[in-house]
Order: sequence, then C-alpha cells, then structure tokens
Amino acid sequence: KEKRGEKKENQAHTHTPHGYCMSGGVLAELKARVDLRAHGMKDEAGDVDPSGVKDRPWVTELEVKRYLENKSDGKWLIECDTTEVGTLWQLCRKMYHSGALSGVSSMKVSTSHERYSSWRTAVIVLYCTGNESACKETGQSILDVIPYSPPSGKMFFKTDAQTLGAEAGSHVYWLPTKREQ
Repeated sequence: KEKRGEKKENQAHTHTPHGYCMSGGVLAELKARVDLRAHGMKDEAGDVDPSGVKDRPWVTELEVKRYLENKSDGKWLIECDTTEVGTLWQLCRKMYHSGALSGVSSMKVSTSHERYSSWRTAVIVLYCTGNESACKETGQSILDVIPYSPPSGKMFFKTDAQTLGAEAGSHVYWLPTKREQ
C-alpha cells in the first residue's frame, strides 16, 4: 500500500526510452541523481544542440562513476545567449570528458523547452562538491578552459540548498572572468 506522498513522487518521474529518469520537480530530479545505482542508470550523454531540444527542459551529461565519487553540493552557472549555447555546451562536454574540468561531477544545459522558450539566455550548470576553497578551485578550472565572458564579469556558484529553497540568496561565491574589453 502506498504511503501518503509516495504516489505523487512516483508520478513526478517519467522514464525516457533511453532509461533516463526525468522528473517534474527539482527535489525529485536531485533524488533521481542520487539514486542512479538503484535505477540502473548508465552514463548520460548530451550530444545534441540544446537549442533544438523542445521535449524536455534539460539535457544532462553525466558519467555515473565520476558522479558517485563527487556528489554535488552546488553548481557553477554559465549563462549565455541562446544562439551560443550549442557551441559552448559541446566545448563543456569535450572538456568534461577530457578531464580538464577538474572537480565537475556532472553537467546539464537548459533547452528550448516551453518552460524556457521566452528566455534570451540559456544556462549551463556544472555540478561540484567541497568546501569554499575546493569549489573555487573547480570554478577556476572551468574558467581556464571555457571562454566565458558575461557582462557582469563574474561566474556565480549556487548551493543545492539554495536551489531547494532552504537558504536565501542567489549565490554564495563568484569568480572574476576574463572579460574581453
């Protein structure tokens, strides 16, 4: 017999033909990422141009072994124009698989899903773990190989607790980027 609340959570998950567990809510998505072994999930490859994806809000890049060794405490956010997201996403994927993104456990990118279709910017999320020093070191490894130059001149880090609403604020750390003058 289902307990109260269980049915709702299970309904939030849908399985794609590839066996990926997708969810309607952030909490369910994080739970699905933690339960990778239980779901028998394999590595996820986001080898698509996210600007052409309309059937789901995110495309994920994940190596299960790497993720399980470095579970996420938070994420670095790369915001870019929707016209540039495909090229930047493919570069992030290449650097992730080459090992150049030291400390990044997994990544995801926003798509052209109806949830984001009115936005002029896309976001690439690079998950990492550790204390402030370790997170900033990971952030610097990202900036060393990804040409990211936002108008603010900063790349921002947000904790998973902030995403889930348990902590106030939009970010806890930031790093200066190599903004072209």
